[in-house]
Amino acid sequence: ELDDEGLSSKLRLELAIQRTNLLSVCRMCVKSLVDKAVIEPVSDDDENLHNFCTVMEHIMLHRYEGQWSFFGPNDTKDFWIVITRLAPPTSVGSVMDMEAIQSNVGRGRAWLRLALVQKRLAHFIATLVTQRDVLRQYYSAGAFMRSLELAELAETFKCLDSIDFTLCLRGLDFDRADLMPVNYSPYLCFRQSRESVTEDTLEAERLSGSKDNQSVNEDVAPPPESSELVKTKELLRVEREQKSYFEKLVGIRDRRLEQLTEVVEEKDKHTKDLEKIILELQEQSAKLRLALKQAESKIQELTLPAQQQSKIQELTLPAQQQSKIQ
Repeated sequence: ELDDEGLSSKLRLELAIQRTNLLSVCRMCVKSLVDKAVIEPVSDDDENLHNFCTVMEHIMLHRYEGQWSFFGPNDTKDFWIVITRLAPPTSVGSVMDMEAIQSNVGRGRAWLRLALVQKRLAHFIATLVTQRDVLRQYYSAGAFMRSLELAELAETFKCLDSIDFTLCLRGLDFDRADLMPVNYSPYLCFRQSRESVTEDTLEAERLSGSKDNQSVNEDVAPPPESSELVKTKELLRVEREQKSYFEKLVGIRDRRLEQLTEVVEEKDKHTKDLEKIILELQEQSAKLRLALKQAESKIQELTLPAQQQSKIQELTLPAQQQSKIQ
């Protein structure tokens, strides 16, 4: 249910446009990361990664108020307090242990990258969907984090778990105070329809004076397509792009499955080697026990005559002493 009570209709429309823009550009960022991961692992110097993290900051800070106290709002420039309350304590502790990061702004940025490396960002966003009461303490009405778009974002982020991020969280300037703008240029692509291309061609021919309008219409310009055909072609193009996108996701998951299979096989081989070593040690232990018993029996055999001789001496000694006295 949309949480925008008490807002005017104009403000609701503006916030809805902002949320839609953030969701759309975030989806395009995710698609760019998936496309890059098909070729090679995503590293720190990847522009798509930087843009994705920037978009996430804008989403986390959309209509963010911070925590209010008696003296007014606190933590109005960062979302670290939200992470500390709702993120796993282990990941929060890992970021807190980074001595080079001095501000909560930097800790929030470092945590976003750490969540990507640990493949936990999708789970975190899904957790936020169920924590609306907590989010109301930090976000105003109409915020992205209190909207229906948050659940859509959680679904979009599921494919991030199939990407391997090779990121170094040390040595980067996370503490800068300014919020970087989102770079929309990689995702803006103007597609001119065939009808528009035809009109431009006719206009160019008319202005150049090389041909009159009649010859152009008869010899150059292709017959205009119907609107239904244009829509059908556009739908076909979108379906092909979606098919290619899902094929790439399947390829990434297949490679991930192969890697996990190799790890399992290696562990099984290691386990079998350990079992073999254990059996060998058990055999050696049994042999040592047998040798020990044999040594003990030999010792008893050697010590028994000596004991018997000592007893004989003990018996004969008093008799000798008595004969001497007599």
